Amino acid sequence: MRVLRPIALALALLLPLACRTRRAGHASPASPPTDAPRAPAPLPRPPATPWCVHLLPRADLRAIDDAGDVWTLRGDSLARDDGAVSLSLSAELPCPVAGAWALEFRPDGSAFLLADGRLHLRSSRDAHFAVTPMCTDLRGAPWSRRVEGGWSFVANTWRAVGPGLLMTRDAAGASGWFATTALDRSLGAAVLDEHHSMLSLVNGGHLLLVDQVQTAAGEVLEARGELFTTLSRSPAGVAASRDVDGPRRVIVRAPSVTGPFARIDAVRDIAAPTRALVALDLARWVALTDDAIEASDDGGHSFRTVYRAPSGHLERPHAGRLRDGSAAVTTRDALVTERCPAP
Repeated sequence: MRVLRPIALALALLLPLACRTRRAGHASPASPPTDAPRAPAPLPRPPATPWCVHLLPRADLRAIDDAGDVWTLRGDSLARDDGAVSLSLSAELPCPVAGAWALEFRPDGSAFLLADGRLHLRSSRDAHFAVTPMCTDLRGAPWSRRVEGGWSFVANTWRAVGPGLLMTRDAAGASGWFATTALDRSLGAAVLDEHHSMLSLVNGGHLLLVDQVQTAAGEVLEARGELFTTLSRSPAGVAASRDVDGPRRVIVRAPSVTGPFARIDAVRDIAAPTRALVALDLARWVALTDDAIEASDDGGHSFRTVYRAPSGHLERPHAGRLRDGSAAVTTRDALVTERCPAP
């Protein structure tokens, strides 16, 4: 026993050291060696290239069609700026709720014009715009061709009654409208597709989908119960957006009204309220504020200011692509383009 005591004492002294050594060896893989390569710091993005402005005579509305031509509306005269097409709109009684202005050209040749709340329709590239009895002040794109023929439209003529979904089988859309349902009075923006499925902002901005094909309805999951302020449709898909504290923007987008939806947390270099957001294609996006144009070339993940209106206001802006493929925004007074003429 006398022989064992020194050995036991030595083991007792070495045991804490061995434990400390094992613990240190167990933790060492979490700490990279000093000569391990480090991840490179993200490179700063170059400053945004300013867009160029072309001042134009003041008009009621301007827009870019699907072929890249600019159209101008003055009074009841609608003309393409190259002079190849000019026509007069048919007269109709003023709408009870005025103030909505929009012009949308679809790839199939159809077109939709809201002139001070009154809806005009063009069934093909060769057809004239027919005036309809429909009126609205809703935002988004509350109109569409129907897959069975004719048109669908969300009318919001009298605030006391509320909006309703109306349809017609008439090819021109000038007559034969019938109502199918009444809608929630809190509806603030809507987008329809050819099956009259509807994506809308209701009850302060909740993003709600009514899918007529799948016979389903409910709030879009990617919206996470948040309140959105803009809703748009373009050939590249549909998108809703909301501003977040600081220079950030949340986007919920899909290739069509019925999805699939994806959520994007975007960054921007200003914090002015977003008035409109449009996807020009999968990569390029344009956002509009009261006095500035923001552009994105990475699918809506980051936006940089490319133009500020010297007058402090962009009136009735419309985003699209010109014939040379460049992005552009029309206003009542100007055409602003990303591709500037050579000096």
